[in-house]
Amino acid sequence: EGLLASDGPGESCVAFPTWLGATPTLELVERLLLEHRVLVAPGEFFRPVKGMAMRIGFGGNDAKLLEGLRRLSVGLRAIG
Repeated sequence: EGLLASDGPGESCVAFPTWLGATPTLELVERLLLEHRVLVAPGEFFRPVKGMAMRIGFGGNDAKLLEGLRRLSVGLRAIG
């Protein structure tokens, strides 16, 4: 929906997408947790690249992963 840009996780279970929205990334990560119960790590904590929003790890059982991705999608659209 034009809010994230990413090359995907590649051969790992981790992705570092670029945030294309207007909300500052640290605020985005905090709001995702508080408002949508989605915990992602701020990208600044890993390999700082301008615009990188967060570190997303993919794992766990299918139902929990799908629910987490759904909440992430809803949260990103709401915060946009």
